[in-house]
Amino acid sequence: MPPPESADTPATAADTPATAADTPAGVRRHARHSRRCNSRCFDGENLMCTILGTLQRAAREYGRRFAERTVETGLTTPEILALRYVVENDDATVADMRSALAMSASTLSSLLARLERLGYVRRRSARRDRRSVEVVPTQVGRGVASIVTEIQLDLEADVRGLLLPGDFEAFVRIADAVAELEPAEIDPRDGLPLATA
Repeated sequence: MPPPESADTPATAADTPATAADTPAGVRRHARHSRRCNSRCFDGENLMCTILGTLQRAAREYGRRFAERTVETGLTTPEILALRYVVENDDATVADMRSALAMSASTLSSLLARLERLGYVRRRSARRDRRSVEVVPTQVGRGVASIVTEIQLDLEADVRGLLLPGDFEAFVRIADAVAELEPAEIDPRDGLPLATA
């Protein structure tokens, strides 16, 4: 899924740190890369572009269908992710959640405030470090998380029903191969991968 934002705090340009790729030169270079990549994606010539493009489309569609099925909970997808995290991780701290969910401090704070108002979680001083804040689910919150988990399992079952024998294993092999690639050297001028010889 894409990096989440809460319904209470919509993402703005100010929330996104600027990088060298945001400069005019960086934007132009990224656009040239995208045009070259897109021109070959559809015939499968560019392997990485095909893989990553397909994953992006699949993630968007999965996220859309998940949001449709969970709309009756009244929660956004980021709120659901946060609730499930505290249900599945005992003594989760706010710092733990920021790292695991890749949320800014302000976004997570607003999100937790709404979950508290709904009676799904509560915050307290951490037992292992009184300077930290723990987030713990209430019984009601656990019930909502259980409903969401069932919805996710049903959606995953629908996806698996469309796969042919061996499809999932093949996907895992491809994903593992991509994950094991050596990290690309990044151009410090614009944050994009340097071309290889």
